[in-house]
Amino acid sequence: MIFFFSIVTVGSVVTLSGCTDCFREPDAPDLKVGSINNSLVYISNVLENSYGSTYFQVEDFTSATNIGTYDSIGLLIKIESFIAQIKKQTLNPFIINSAYACDVISENIDKIQSIEISSNEDYNELYKVGNNLNDLFVISMSFSTLTTPIPNYLENHYLGDYTELLIVPIEAPDFERTHIFTLEITLKDGRVFSQQFDPVTIKI
Repeated sequence: MIFFFSIVTVGSVVTLSGCTDCFREPDAPDLKVGSINNSLVYISNVLENSYGSTYFQVEDFTSATNIGTYDSIGLLIKIESFIAQIKKQTLNPFIINSAYACDVISENIDKIQSIEISSNEDYNELYKVGNNLNDLFVISMSFSTLTTPIPNYLENHYLGDYTELLIVPIEAPDFERTHIFTLEITLKDGRVFSQQFDPVTIKI
């Protein structure tokens, strides 16, 4: 029987303490993306932590209509992954003791192959309805103000058991319109997660 549970990662490797001579069950899957959820958020402030690093403070939109400037909106993506339980082995097959449980060593075998952002409205004269808007957005990890372009993120990223990405515009649109952004994430195994966000009016 396979059980699924969420765990905490350091880097892309997950370990749970146990015996040193155990083995991995051949058919036990590694970490894999199970779900991707989204929300439209309002960037209300930039704060500084005790280490001197700055980060975005985000909130839910409170008005009935989502309205903001381009630098006050964010597309928040929550990626959750899961791992299957690994078979346990003991030094003595006649003794069952949780202290001998095998180490669970697993990497997230899923990688994001592509991210594509589009809108149901023209963003400017160059980026029209349905065009790829990736050049106009950057990615923030852990809400840090140190953002990275989407191509750079794709080259260097890893996924743990839970990953939050804040995707923010870096350029104002030419027109004040209500956008419904769609974000399509394709994993290297071919699975596609399409995320549509709530409508937001971007003021200019």
